[in-house]
Amino acid sequence: MIAIIATLTVKDGAADEVAAALNKAAPACRSDAEPGCHYYQPTQLADDPNVFKVFEVYEDQAALAAHRETAHFQPLAELFGKHLAKAPEIDLLKPLD
Repeated sequence: MIAIIATLTVKDGAADEVAAALNKAAPACRSDAEPGCHYYQPTQLADDPNVFKVFEVYEDQAALAAHRETAHFQPLAELFGKHLAKAPEIDLLKPLD
């Protein structure tokens, strides 16, 4: 099992559009469309609406790679390319036994 926290910092004025897109994609990530995804929760910093953190847990590296190829992730990737202020920061976590 692997987990990640993706930190997404968006440009001023893009927070509402990014929040809506993350909320739209989240149910698909948690569905049978992604059997290797155990948890997917987008969040937004309470004190900075331009910063999002997405906590994700996958069965393995293959499931994470498959996530990036799904139909519901592709619109997010395009949106991120347009609205991110900087490259995403990805923290790879190793769950403790």
